[in-house]
Amino acid sequence: MITLRGYIKGLMKRRALKKRIKVRKRILSKRAQEQFGILEAKIGYVFADKSLLKLALTHPSSMNMANARILSNQRLEFLGDAVLQTVISDFVYRQLDDKPEGDLTRARIALTHGKFLAKLAERLGIPQSLILPKKLSHLREVASAKEDALESLIGAIYLDSTFENAKKIVLDWYEAASLDVGEMVGTQNPKGQLQEAAAKLGKPVSYRLASQTGPDHDKKFEMEVLVGGEVMGSAVASSKKEAETNAAAIALKKIAP
Repeated sequence: MITLRGYIKGLMKRRALKKRIKVRKRILSKRAQEQFGILEAKIGYVFADKSLLKLALTHPSSMNMANARILSNQRLEFLGDAVLQTVISDFVYRQLDDKPEGDLTRARIALTHGKFLAKLAERLGIPQSLILPKKLSHLREVASAKEDALESLIGAIYLDSTFENAKKIVLDWYEAASLDVGEMVGTQNPKGQLQEAAAKLGKPVSYRLASQTGPDHDKKFEMEVLVGGEVMGSAVASSKKEAETNAAAIALKKIAP
């Protein structure tokens, strides 16, 4: 039997707990706002809709938490990738007006290469702002997580403003990075170089997934590259694109030493 005194004590405890939770939420919210403010200063853009910024920074691993309604940045990544490809395609077309299509393609690949995007994300301080479960904080160092967050952020800026504004912001990032496009084309595009080398031999190049392991938020992909139907290299990475690139670099050494 619950006495009146016991009931009141229990009620007070529940109220105190709710108050502590509210205070904790306000503190977390304040910390998030401070972190968002730091990031906005670095990227040179202040969001009108902060929920878009939060979504862009929410890693898919957060979807495994108790709240199933939590969304991740995967959809924004899809949109941001398309915006980035268009921005860079327009840029190289205008800047390299005396170059053929092949050179334009190589330049675009170099400027949207996964490793470069991951480094650009680091430069902008994006990994530190990623929203992750505490036990998975190591994912901040995963290249694919950095790349995906950068593309998601581009998608969020586009939705929050206009394409022209997103274009300006992205090109400002690239300009600040002091890029040597010629060097990047030579060192960051082994897939393109392999394609050219194989073409001289009259052999086609293709890629196939050999295996994949790990949970959805931290998968590892093994990709094989075939030249003329023969496996010439394989590599494991946290994204298919990165694994393909590394496999191509291995194959390139074999057919074009």
